[in-house]
Amino acid sequence: MTRNELEMSRHIKGEIMDIQENINALEVKREKIKGSVNSSLSRFSFFQKDICGEGSYNDSELEMMIQKHINVLEEKELYLQRLQIEIEDFLSSVEDSYIRRIIRLWCINCLTWNQIAQKLGGTEDSVRKIYTRFFIKK
Repeated sequence: MTRNELEMSRHIKGEIMDIQENINALEVKREKIKGSVNSSLSRFSFFQKDICGEGSYNDSELEMMIQKHINVLEEKELYLQRLQIEIEDFLSSVEDSYIRRIIRLWCINCLTWNQIAQKLGGTEDSVRKIYTRFFIKK
């Protein structure tokens, strides 16, 4: 795994969260379009009836488009989750625990070099150089 691929992980979590928010918003929109109403008849119990109102063809088409959009977003989310697994696999292959922690804190936990140095002991420059040297050796 390259340094650039690994550093993409700094944004993957955020992108997954954005996708999940978009999916939720689309599902709400889809439910509003579908619109169901409860009605009752005398002597009969309540029953639910789906209504489409005016322009039902457009509503149906819009509902299909929203579902297609949801499917695309779900595929992207799966792709990003697979990338996260690949990153974890790569991290497992790093033998040096100290370097592995630096990589995890920088690329996955999104800490700054200063925060990493404070957490692990050392200076901002020292942990950044260790990180950089690791990829130069590879």
